[in-house]
Amino acid sequence: VFRETAYLRCEAYCVDRTAKETCVGMCEVPLTWCFHNRAQREISRQSYRLTSESELGSGGPSRGALTLSMTYIPLQVALLRVVVEEGQDIKSSSDVKCAVTVGTQVQQSRAVPAKTGTTIWGDRLCFELNTSEWYDQKVVVDMLKKRKGYLTKGSKTFGVVNVPMRDLIQVYLEAERELQQSQPGRLPPPVTSRAWHPITPLKPTNSKLGQLCLYIEFEHCGQRPLRGPSEPSSAGADPAATDTHIKPARQAASVMHNMPAGQVVAVLTTMECSKAAIVLASLSPEKAAEVLEGVTEDEMAIAKNILGYVEPAQASVILELVNEARLVELLSMLTLQQVAAMFASMDHSVSATAFNRMGLSKESAAELMARLETQQAAELLSLMEPRGACAILSIMDAPGAVLGAMELEIAMNVLAAALLAQGGAIENLVGALEVPRLAKLVGDMPQEDALQLLNQMEPDKAAAVLSKLPVADAMEALAGTLMPRQSELISLSSAVLTSAMLSSWETAPALEVMEAMPEARLAEVLDLAEMPLVVQVVVRMPVAEAARVLGLMEIERTAQVLSIVEVPLVAELLALLPVKQSATILSRVELENAAEALVRMECHQVALLMNCLDLAHIEELLTWMPEVRGAEVLGHMEPASAAQAIGVMVPCSAADLIGKMPPAAVAAMFQLLHIDKALVILEEMELPRAAEVVAALDDTLAVGLLHKMDEPDMVAQLVQQMQLPGARLFELVELQTRVAVVSALSDPDAARLLAGATLECCAEVFRALPLDAAAHSLPLLDAARMLATVAAMPASQAAAVLSRTGEDVSAGLLNEIGPTPSAVSILECMLSSAPLEQSQSDEAARHHCTADIVTAMEASKSLELVRLLPPVLVASLFNASTRQKEQNEEEALTEDLLGRVTPTPRRSKHAMAAGRLLDGLEAEAAQQALRSMDKELVVEVLSQVADERAAELVGRLPPAELDLLLVRTPAARQPLLKKWVDRVAGGAPAQGAPATPHNTPLPTEKTSADGAGRGAPRNRAPDGPPNTPADEAPSGDGERTASAADVARATSGASRETAERCGHEERLTAADAAAGQAQGPDRGLAQPADRKAPAVAAGAPSAELSDGSASAELSEEEAREAFFEMKFESVSPQRDDQGSIDSPQRDDQGSIDGPQRDDQGTIDGPQRDDRGIGGPQRNDQGTIPPPAG
Repeated sequence: VFRETAYLRCEAYCVDRTAKETCVGMCEVPLTWCFHNRAQREISRQSYRLTSESELGSGGPSRGALTLSMTYIPLQVALLRVVVEEGQDIKSSSDVKCAVTVGTQVQQSRAVPAKTGTTIWGDRLCFELNTSEWYDQKVVVDMLKKRKGYLTKGSKTFGVVNVPMRDLIQVYLEAERELQQSQPGRLPPPVTSRAWHPITPLKPTNSKLGQLCLYIEFEHCGQRPLRGPSEPSSAGADPAATDTHIKPARQAASVMHNMPAGQVVAVLTTMECSKAAIVLASLSPEKAAEVLEGVTEDEMAIAKNILGYVEPAQASVILELVNEARLVELLSMLTLQQVAAMFASMDHSVSATAFNRMGLSKESAAELMARLETQQAAELLSLMEPRGACAILSIMDAPGAVLGAMELEIAMNVLAAALLAQGGAIENLVGALEVPRLAKLVGDMPQEDALQLLNQMEPDKAAAVLSKLPVADAMEALAGTLMPRQSELISLSSAVLTSAMLSSWETAPALEVMEAMPEARLAEVLDLAEMPLVVQVVVRMPVAEAARVLGLMEIERTAQVLSIVEVPLVAELLALLPVKQSATILSRVELENAAEALVRMECHQVALLMNCLDLAHIEELLTWMPEVRGAEVLGHMEPASAAQAIGVMVPCSAADLIGKMPPAAVAAMFQLLHIDKALVILEEMELPRAAEVVAALDDTLAVGLLHKMDEPDMVAQLVQQMQLPGARLFELVELQTRVAVVSALSDPDAARLLAGATLECCAEVFRALPLDAAAHSLPLLDAARMLATVAAMPASQAAAVLSRTGEDVSAGLLNEIGPTPSAVSILECMLSSAPLEQSQSDEAARHHCTADIVTAMEASKSLELVRLLPPVLVASLFNASTRQKEQNEEEALTEDLLGRVTPTPRRSKHAMAAGRLLDGLEAEAAQQALRSMDKELVVEVLSQVADERAAELVGRLPPAELDLLLVRTPAARQPLLKKWVDRVAGGAPAQGAPATPHNTPLPTEKTSADGAGRGAPRNRAPDGPPNTPADEAPSGDGERTASAADVARATSGASRETAERCGHEERLTAADAAAGQAQGPDRGLAQPADRKAPAVAAGAPSAELSDGSASAELSEEEAREAFFEMKFESVSPQRDDQGSIDSPQRDDQGSIDGPQRDDQGTIDGPQRDDRGIGGPQRNDQGTIPPPAG
């Protein structure tokens, strides 16, 4: 029950009224118990036993109970079939075969159902619900209502639900009766309740879902008679007829086979038509034909009916054997459909004869032909006269297929008959025929008929037919056609035919026809027409239209046309064609024409064309064009295509072309070229142009190109030309390339380039440049860059570069750098000995150069710098300055001899500078520097300072140094040295060294508890008084000033033996310390405190002895003379023998040292005493023996 049928009062029809429950079905209405609910659980819980006695009426024999369970089934589907075995008790749904439908849960049964509409023999009962045209819907509905089977009525749906068996049978019987009364002859006689009567329905049609009808097939068990014995047999029926009914039809046929035809006819006419048909079909064809021929006029209708039930194939076999008259008579009574079915299986000659004799009207004949298969209809019509066949064909709906299936000659005859008929027949036939068939017909017809036929056709069909004909025939047919139809057909015909036809015409009319054609059609025709005609058409047409037509033509053909027409027109046409097509056409046009046409086109159009051409063509075209034009085109092309084109060209041509292009376009191309190719082209270009291109390139590529170049000059020129971009690239290229560029550029260009580079870049370049080049280029930089560059170099390199640069530049730089560690490092490197220098002269030259630089510096700056140098290097500097002076003096002397008395400006500059530096150094540093100098040059340097300062410095020298100095000083300078020594020995103030701008005088005496403060001795003698006055105390910076006693002490020393003889143990210690100080390996580099110690240690006891009284006994001059006599007598031989004064003096044997030191006294004790110089040694107490030598 469907939702929309919820109003149905199911409970009125509920079978089991004892159960009181609520329906749970889809109808959702309360009811006691419905079959839906029951079916959901177990279909056959309560079965209904139907017996033939109680349910079907009395009198029928019973062969056991039929059990059927009624199942709820919503009839959404067309078919319900329930099959049960007789006597079977159905206990579950699996025992019932039912179509699976929406809403049912009935399973498929094991039982096999009957096929719809077939007779089932055996012990079964089958009922079916089906859609059929048999019963009127209303009748069934009414019957069902009367019989308590209830019907649900929804939207367009009728369903039979829960109809008990007896009701189904009664419904069927009543419906049958009513229909029999209303439509006699359609159904067999009515059955009684005591009789079973099988009903064989017609095939059900697919009517609408709502038109549901019911029929039942009963198959009787066993041999129950079809008609009850109470019913009388038909009038005139033979008893054999009854027997026939009893036996199956085939048995009946075998019985009848030997019966006379008339008797067989009598039996068959009493039978039901369908059964009679079975019997008839079971007879042999000859017997059946005999039977049919024996049918009387009155029985013809029944015979026709029986024949209608026989299978058409069997019927046709029988009818072929029947005489012609009876055949025609029978066929005339059958429907056209039945006749068509018979004809389909019949022999063609028989069917053709029958068809001709039947005397059908044209319409009926046409309908019959339509029902037959095409080939059969064609054969039937072929046997008719052409006029008759034409008449029938002309009124058929689709005669073309039939006409097409006929033999060619017959078809031509039919068409000829149609032409003669001069009605609409020919048009129909021609219109229905296919073009290939028509073409064959027209080709084989006489020319007049063919022309007439063509004129009957539609123009497009006629043209299509002509196109299928051989060209000569078609042209002949066209020639016979009148204008304007002729030109219309030409326009519509195939391109081959049209072009052939037009080529045969005169030019003017041909052109007119062509101009009237659609463009696509015209293109096809022009592809096939003769070239002069094509060119004329193209030239006469408007350019835009011509371009469109050419675009539709074959490429080769178009190229041929463009090679012939004028160049300006070619340019216009190419510009209007699609680019790819133009390019393809262009590649096939003659090269000269193509190039000329391209010159006349817009640049961007040419570029688009070129993009689509292959490289070889591009190269050829570019080579043919003027360079300026080629450059413009390349500039407009896609960079990739342009780059490829340039890539395949000869480098010089490529360079010429690129030379005319905008740099940006060239740069875009170069990005895509292989770098080697780009380089080759670049090298071929003019320099300014190449520079522009490189400047426009991506930095990475530009740098790559510059690295690849072999010639540094080329790179340098490029970079120079580029200016700002060049400076940027200069920083990006490898260092090696940068160095090469700077080396290759002229000075102003290099200066400009370096000025644009960063400080770091400059420094890197200068670090990598060869020394001479670096020295040459350094002055080109501005001050800040120069400073940064030098500061970034290693000290050794900076020193080497500055040595080679002009002294003014170097001096200025060092002035700027100031007294910093880097400047000190540079000077140290300049003054130290380089391991790689070839000879001493190299080193000397470098030192002289350094001297020049230092001399050129500001005095204060140079002094600050020199103060930071180690003494040894200061000595080297002084050596170089003084030597320089000597050389200059010699030069000056030479010049004097030649009569040039003007001294050179540099003559004394270096020595003066050295003197200035010496004067500015602290005393200690100055003394150490002097000790490290070449001895022959010391006096030269000292001569540049004030005598007081010179004397002070000489006085500070240790004895050994002073000895050597005295020996090595040239004779010319000896008086100066003596003057200073005398000044030290005699004229020096007793209170310490003379004050100089750099040396402030120190207090002469300290009375502190420990005697010396920061300068207190570390080796004081144990017995010395604690408050021994010192001759000097430390100054603020830890230095000390030399006293005259130091100088005197340096001229002689008491040896260990002398000290022992004199019994002064304290003096021995002092002598050791002094000797160690003077001749030790550090050459006087000990700390100030150590240097003071011996003086303080030895001074105390001698002070007690002498009390300073000896200073008055010897005048200053006497002391100086004695000093020199002793020195020159004792030191010279030693130097002659051993070349050094150190060894013998260090000898403790006393052979040489003793007497000298005896006479002069030890240098440590009393000479430092503030109460007099050398007092104790010069007193006459007899402790000092006379000289031994």
